[in-house]
Amino acid sequence: GPPQSLSRERFHGPDPAATGGLVPVIDGRDPSAAAAAFARVYHGPRHPVVIRGLDVGPCAARWDAAYLAGAEGNRLLTAGVHVCPAGPVDLAGHRPPNTPKNFAFRAMPWREFVERAAGIPAGPGRAPHAPVLGPGESYYMRSVAEGRRAGKEPSDLNRLFPRLAADVRLPAGVVYAPEALHSTVLRVASPRTELATHFDTMDNALVQALGDKNVSLWPPAQAGNLYVAGSSARADDPDTADPARFPRAARARAARLEATLRPGDVLFIPALWLHRVRCESFSVAVNAFWRGLPADEHGAKDVYGNRPPVSAARALALAEQAAAALAHLPEPYRSFYGRAAAERLEEALGASGPGGEQDAAETPAADGAVG
Repeated sequence: GPPQSLSRERFHGPDPAATGGLVPVIDGRDPSAAAAAFARVYHGPRHPVVIRGLDVGPCAARWDAAYLAGAEGNRLLTAGVHVCPAGPVDLAGHRPPNTPKNFAFRAMPWREFVERAAGIPAGPGRAPHAPVLGPGESYYMRSVAEGRRAGKEPSDLNRLFPRLAADVRLPAGVVYAPEALHSTVLRVASPRTELATHFDTMDNALVQALGDKNVSLWPPAQAGNLYVAGSSARADDPDTADPARFPRAARARAARLEATLRPGDVLFIPALWLHRVRCESFSVAVNAFWRGLPADEHGAKDVYGNRPPVSAARALALAEQAAAALAHLPEPYRSFYGRAAAERLEEALGASGPGGEQDAAETPAADGAVG
């Protein structure tokens, strides 16, 4: 494995004070130099970076609402559009367990969706579309496989939106190896749309094609302070989180990195890094997810890139079995041996978290310790 100091940085992230709290930027105008600079980050500390100046194709200059609306016409988006009346969209695939969704799926023609998301009328002299749920609603679409492939295959931009795909040059060979590609995802959102804090289990290059977008990111070590459940943070925004419900959320503020993306920017989001997105204007982006682990660690049914690796899923299942076994014991036996089991696991992994310095309160398990 990597040296202890490098392992710690991969888990805890870089010191935000060293970067002014901003995601570092790589100059992408020379693709070879950009690829070398990115490789040093990817195989080293694995923190987010923005690559600026890379050739991402004509999308960054060509795309606007009118062009996009005409690209697919009245094709029906059968998988549906997220319509959210208020607050950040909590994303169907990342919502914390046992919580209701805060949006509705609505099938609608592509042209109508773009008009709604961009806030433009349906034609000259016509009024804007009437709200679906109510005034002030936001619209968001994440491309997914359709028809017989729905829920069975990852999103493929070339298959789903071939005309738009022709305008996008993804950073294969600079950021990821082409053979590692898992999926390509089109994301379209109305101004002020926010996506709730979540993480993915695959590495991700976000190509911003139209509009401005702010992204807040936290390293994996902050999962406990953000009260992660499933792949979402219950303390969605540490600046506004209720201190009575989420007393540790304030700790995550100091570890946050920020990036403002403009057309042509490429943001690398490492697997397991939590991120929250706010679209400042009508926004269109394309994600490239790729496999960073051996192929047998990525389950065949992981079409969205957010399921635990196979070994991690097996370990989590064993943890549940251990908890069930300990539940048969009364106190103080239950807590005593629960902590002994946790310490044994930490010792077997070599530390109480990468670097050996992790505050126990930063781990997700600390929020629901045995006993």
